Amino acid sequence: MNAPAIAAKAGRSREIEATGPSANYSTDETKLAPGPSNVAAPSLLQCARATLYATLPTPEGNAYRREIGTDWRTIEAACGCLVVAPVKYAADRTFDFLEPHERGGVMSAVIECFGADRVDTIDLCAWPLNRPEKFATYLRRADGLGVHAPVDGYYFGGGGLHVFRTPEAWLRAHCYGSVILNSANAPRWLAAAKGNIAAEDVEHGREIARALHGFFDPRRILAPLAGSAAA
Repeated sequence: MNAPAIAAKAGRSREIEATGPSANYSTDETKLAPGPSNVAAPSLLQCARATLYATLPTPEGNAYRREIGTDWRTIEAACGCLVVAPVKYAADRTFDFLEPHERGGVMSAVIECFGADRVDTIDLCAWPLNRPEKFATYLRRADGLGVHAPVDGYYFGGGGLHVFRTPEAWLRAHCYGSVILNSANAPRWLAAAKGNIAAEDVEHGREIARALHGFFDPRRILAPLAGSAAA
């Protein structure tokens, strides 16, 4: 996609329905349009975000948001936006948007990944609507979702910091807690948890313990007993 096209998309990127989120993405075309050598070329992330926001709104995205029971205000605060669009996945657990001439792709949900400051977008995350566990990132820069939560104290009823297995599960929980996107780098942020960590189930707890081995006491990783949720 060339730079003028990116700029054009950025200019109309926030044509969102009245119930959608307010803009938090700068469409300053001095950052995107071609110009003298002293004007920085758009980064890969800027290009991807321009494409992401140019996709809004989509009927599929609105339907998916209603299905998972999450409101726009929560989405905007925790992950910028939520778009459903066809994307293509690579073997290294990255993804990319389709070029205009490309057809097909996998219908997927796409969100932004914020840094620990809860302001700066550092990456994008996508997952197939029918396989939410097969999530991928755009640049492999994001280590998790809700990476601020271990330090900010998102703990509930003494049960610990909720860590979800998938981004979709995190959205369904109104974005409370965290998600590990890159288990190799999980100790960088998740080991800072002030209290216990609550996993989705025993196997998930074991996965978290392996990711945090040597950095976090496994006795502080909690998981519901089999059948307890139904009790």
